[in-house]
Amino acid sequence: MSGLDAELPQLAIELSKQLQEGTRECVICTDTIARTDALWSCQRCHGVLHLPCVDFWSKNQDKSDTPSASFRCPLCQTTAANAGLVFRCFF
Repeated sequence: MSGLDAELPQLAIELSKQLQEGTRECVICTDTIARTDALWSCQRCHGVLHLPCVDFWSKNQDKSDTPSASFRCPLCQTTAANAGLVFRCFF
């Protein structure tokens, strides 16, 4: 098990606390992330952002006429699939 995997339970606890307290911020729009917002989470860095913001980010990364099949996570720059940006409830 990698070091990051061992830290996942603590990350989940911290994320839940930040969402409940309203102290988590979306790095795209800089607004506070509320518990009731539709969210997207990077599978690599576990950063949490507003789903509409990530959708906007993914559509505006490549201004060419050909849509890209992937996009970079705004936080860690890892390439992620551009298909299937879906809402998943963390609670």
